[in-house]
Amino acid sequence: MIADVAYHKSRAARARFAGTRPGLESPREVYLASCASIAAHLVDSFGFKYAKSGPRVWRRSGDFTFEVNFQSSHHNVAGEHVVLWIHGIVSSPRILKWRETQTHLHPIDYVAGGQLGNLQADYSWMEWQLAKRRKRDETIRDAVKAIEELALPYFAKFENLPSLVKTLVKKEMPSMSIDRVIEFLMCFADQPTARLAAANFLRTRRELQGEYRDSYQKYGKNGIEDELAPGYPGHLALASHAYKFGDLTAKGA
Repeated sequence: MIADVAYHKSRAARARFAGTRPGLESPREVYLASCASIAAHLVDSFGFKYAKSGPRVWRRSGDFTFEVNFQSSHHNVAGEHVVLWIHGIVSSPRILKWRETQTHLHPIDYVAGGQLGNLQADYSWMEWQLAKRRKRDETIRDAVKAIEELALPYFAKFENLPSLVKTLVKKEMPSMSIDRVIEFLMCFADQPTARLAAANFLRTRRELQGEYRDSYQKYGKNGIEDELAPGYPGHLALASHAYKFGDLTAKGA
């Protein structure tokens, strides 16, 4: 993947120097037209709204906003390489307001999500190549299919909040790290539920428990304003103090 990025970066630099050959489609126009085509399907079939800025489509449902946004590369080359990346993002003004009350958190509205391939248990990087005109319609249909199979079911989980809360307590959800899970449950459920999710997560990862206890003691001594300890142990230890969980590894915890 690194070699591929390096190649396209180098090729784009040479193409910019040489200039675009007459008759070739502009990569930006190809990209924006493809996004508009995908967006039209989501608007007509699933009630999304389209915003050319981004570009992106979005839909509100209760406390949540579901967004499919599009991205391309700075290294596109006319007629050769016009790439499309797609992301599915869940946000909420409710969690933004909650985070504003937590002095140790950044006040953002992000809840969960990421690039489409990461919305499934088997993470993968997904991209679509739009450069070839004769294959473009088929490529757009494939991108729409991926959105329908990955992003829309992911969004639907947030429309059944009781079921989602039960799921988050017991197991991981793609593109929703444990610190985000804890914040979500503190906001949309309650403290005991958030604590149970944190304890269950740590219980299945014995290799993290020593680091967690070290970080837990550190925050107990220095306060949660101290520099964040790295990784999951640090996030869990900070949450244990910030939300009064206590030591998640204590006997009987």
